[in-house]
Amino acid sequence: MVTKTAEVTTNDPAHERFNLAVRLMILDDQSPSENQIGPFYIVPSIHWKGKTPQGMSVVGFMTISNRSNEIIRIKEIRNPEPMMSVKLNVMAVGKRYGMHIRSALNLPVGVHRQSVVLVTDSPTTPELKIDLELEVTP
Repeated sequence: MVTKTAEVTTNDPAHERFNLAVRLMILDDQSPSENQIGPFYIVPSIHWKGKTPQGMSVVGFMTISNRSNEIIRIKEIRNPEPMMSVKLNVMAVGKRYGMHIRSALNLPVGVHRQSVVLVTDSPTTPELKIDLELEVTP
């Protein structure tokens, strides 16, 4: 993972400059096995981590790709915890999905963990369990 930072200049007199940080993960054709659940590859990882100051929200994004020859649909999201909401976007039916994660605003300071289960129509991989972790700082 590479992190790059840059100072950005704007035309807003109240906020003339701000620092922008971008994190980038470059993957080659060989996906690491810890990103795989059955025929699905989850990028950047099956373990999402975020960090935010108290009273703020953080967002994340994961890509879920089915690399088998079959069409495997994700039918349902089981997200029993209200700490982080999850929304699934279909990019290619049965082949590629985008998962958006957003933390709640009212979380207390500390580390919060939850698991999200994606239910599929595959008899061999009926569920994908993805772990979410959020650190809320003072």
